[in-house]
Amino acid sequence: MHNFKTKAHSLVEAIYNHSVENPNHKAVADSLLILTYKDFWDRIYDCAKKLRQIGLIKNQRVFVEAHPQVEYIVTYFAIQLLHCTAIPYSCKLSKDTIAHMANVSDAKFSISKKGTVLPITNILYEDIRKEIPSEEALDYSFPETDFLTDIFFTSGTTGKSKGVGLTTLSILGGAVNTINGCQKQQTDIELVTPPLYHSQAFSTIRALFVVGGCVVLNNTYFTIETLQNLLNKYHCNCLNIVPATLKLLVNDLGDNIKCVLKNLRYIEIGAAPLDKRTKIFLLNALPNTRLALNYGATEASRTVYNNLTSIDGPLDALGKIVENVECKIIDEDGKDLTKNGKPGRLIFKGDMVMKGYVKNNAETDKVLKNGWYYSSDLAYLSKLDGCVYILGRVDDVINIGGEKICPAEIEQSILTIPQIDNCCCVGVEDFMGILGQIPVVFYSSKSDISVVKLKQSLKDSLDRVKRPKIFIRLEKIPTNSILKNDRNALKRLWKNEFESKYRDHYLLNLN
Repeated sequence: MHNFKTKAHSLVEAIYNHSVENPNHKAVADSLLILTYKDFWDRIYDCAKKLRQIGLIKNQRVFVEAHPQVEYIVTYFAIQLLHCTAIPYSCKLSKDTIAHMANVSDAKFSISKKGTVLPITNILYEDIRKEIPSEEALDYSFPETDFLTDIFFTSGTTGKSKGVGLTTLSILGGAVNTINGCQKQQTDIELVTPPLYHSQAFSTIRALFVVGGCVVLNNTYFTIETLQNLLNKYHCNCLNIVPATLKLLVNDLGDNIKCVLKNLRYIEIGAAPLDKRTKIFLLNALPNTRLALNYGATEASRTVYNNLTSIDGPLDALGKIVENVECKIIDEDGKDLTKNGKPGRLIFKGDMVMKGYVKNNAETDKVLKNGWYYSSDLAYLSKLDGCVYILGRVDDVINIGGEKICPAEIEQSILTIPQIDNCCCVGVEDFMGILGQIPVVFYSSKSDISVVKLKQSLKDSLDRVKRPKIFIRLEKIPTNSILKNDRNALKRLWKNEFESKYRDHYLLNLN
């Protein structure tokens, strides 16, 4: 098992160490630029000098627009070097969302391409490039382990987004977890495709810089052609991608995927589950490529990995606990269910755990208890293979007359039907007011398939109580910014467009 150790005490110190020990090794690239570790460190240092000249001082909190270019990565680490807190954000966010983030984070500066509407000091990337640093050397030190290095905001699927406070230690701990879980090496050159304001991408980026690998960014519109060009141009041997984008590649390329991805050591996949059908296709099509499926949260990065090399592996498993991570499965009373294989809430402990939600002690107290991070996921630990198996999210569980059903089980069964492209199951209020909730399935399909056939296809795989009676075909399932199915959007869609339509239909077909 991988058990990587680092002598660095922060990410920016790790980069400095590589610039001394391996100065000519490739560090980071986009479609226009590639930097060695020596060049990378020099640019971070110069950028820090310019930001200090502009007005940044220690302990300030800084919005930084996360766009997929080397320039952003350099600026992010320059902020670290100045002992300031970086708050990555997307330029696509609404004015109200950015205002909320600013209020929570107490940001005083913003670094972006075009500026923000906020009443804070706006610095343009262009200004940083134009500023001439003084001849005076930058007096710097590396941040302490308890310094609040980052504030990453959650997607806000259950209300207003929360600011996840990450210390130098928790970031470094998450990076080491990723190295151990994914079996990363210094020779890895990884194309990172998810948006950089999400932890899925940045967890991988951090890990590569700690291990001394190379990060490749796509700063143009994502197409199969641009993907192939970047893979070839920089001789990438690894790919980081979210399931929805990977499925698009599979659908568009088919067997030709062998040619495009043939040189990959692994494909790192996270942010959402990958369906079994796609796993089997990829493992058969790419026998020399490992599927590295990661699990974690912004609050506790990369705790479980499932490294699949053949269809004989644990295809349905979440994976195995990463080295240096403590894991338990507990019931509602806190009783440890880990060893007896019973399902319960998944909780973790380790260096990677966040400091807490910024200015939100109430929510922090809900998920952080005695150093343990309480996830929202239901799972069990198999006695047979030592893998963790996920059952769904606590909040997503559907209560049908006292019977608690995980939507993921229903979705997995539906996704085995060849015509189905994507699906998402949500619990909605029972029309009769007797059962509490009923499951409704939204799906997209490659071709027409009757509801009767859908129901028949589920008779062998699902118990009667778990079989949905309402199926709604959509052109496309709504997703969030990392292309994960958006259950809350579907619940709103049900309420606004479908509830009244299906009420009578359901009451007539209870049996």
